[in-house]
Amino acid sequence: MKSVIFALAAVFSMGAMAQEKVAVCDIMQAIFASDPAQARAKDLEASSNLTTLQAEGESKVAKFKKLQEDKEKNQLSWDDQKKKSYTTEVEYLRADIELIQQKMKNEQQSIQQQIGAELQPVALAELDALIKEEKIDLLLRKEAVLWSGPATDVTNKLIDRINKTAGKK
Repeated sequence: MKSVIFALAAVFSMGAMAQEKVAVCDIMQAIFASDPAQARAKDLEASSNLTTLQAEGESKVAKFKKLQEDKEKNQLSWDDQKKKSYTTEVEYLRADIELIQQKMKNEQQSIQQQIGAELQPVALAELDALIKEEKIDLLLRKEAVLWSGPATDVTNKLIDRINKTAGKK
């Protein structure tokens, strides 16, 4: 008798769970994949030091390669002073390149933070509206889920909503 009651309880609880709508969403992906974020990124990159830093970095890398080629061709004829001079110059170039890379990384992070701060309120408002519209009972972060089917992922729907809402502004 107890096993029949447990079986019935299990069947009814599965039916109750089937009515719940579960979805997953990657909010940051939705923000950065949206058209307004892409346009804003281009604007911010154009007004930042990124292009200057990139050109400077490419120049330093070219100089570094030229020094290495010179070393390969002429190293046997170098005296100790020339070897020391080469080593010092290479060390300075490496340090310069690393510094430029760090500056570029900082600029890119700053741009991402600015875009995130600008579009996050829009994304959260649209996500809230999407939850109500789709009657979602449980929303999980996509990166916290091991697997989900495409039908449960509402990220693209959120991107479309951000494009419509933020595109009007």
